[in-house]
Amino acid sequence: MGLESGFCRAPYIKNGVNTHNCFGYINGVVYSSFKEAFDNLVPKICRQYVNRYGWDFEALARAYGQAEWQQNANYLRNYASVL
Repeated sequence: MGLESGFCRAPYIKNGVNTHNCFGYINGVVYSSFKEAFDNLVPKICRQYVNRYGWDFEALARAYGQAEWQQNANYLRNYASVL
């Protein structure tokens, strides 16, 4: 979420409508709020990516389809180190 939208500062806009999707998870769904998007997407992303790749940020960034996965893996590592 931090990499995709700057923590929801730049959510995905589709046809002029805010999808409230901060994750870059392109599923074609327009959510009515950030809460609805979080409630729907966090479990999906955890099942599909986080549970599988855990702290292997390189594999996670590649699997998620990050264009610059090496740089983004470093960003993920930095975000995780401050948790």
